[in-house]
Amino acid sequence: MKFLLDTHVVHAAADPNAAKPLSGKAREAIAACTRDDLAISAITLLEFARHLRDGMVGAKDRVGWLERIEENVTVIPITARLAYSSTAMPWRRRDGKEHADPADRLIVATAIRHQLEIIGDDAEMRHISATHGFTMLW
Repeated sequence: MKFLLDTHVVHAAADPNAAKPLSGKAREAIAACTRDDLAISAITLLEFARHLRDGMVGAKDRVGWLERIEENVTVIPITARLAYSSTAMPWRRRDGKEHADPADRLIVATAIRHQLEIIGDDAEMRHISATHGFTMLW
């Protein structure tokens, strides 16, 4: 595996009408990869399921969409170690407050643990990337 996809990237890759399209660099990197190069955290499936439920993605076969995502990337499970490290890592947002989003925390912990570059455009992730030992591509 080379890359861990942030949830908004999965959304943009799966739905050409997504509100936030992929950047050119992200699109090129993903296009050059095989299924074995791309991964998501298991929490991304949950986040994407919420997007489907809330109508952020127009799909009749909602479970089918999730299964297609699952078929095209490696899904990294949430382990005890990842769950703990995601909550224990210090993460101050740019405004100085603690970053509490559990999905973001699990995605970052997964990238660190598996030494994967995150494809995504999240300013708070980018803010801590150098101090937490992971890189981002956008």
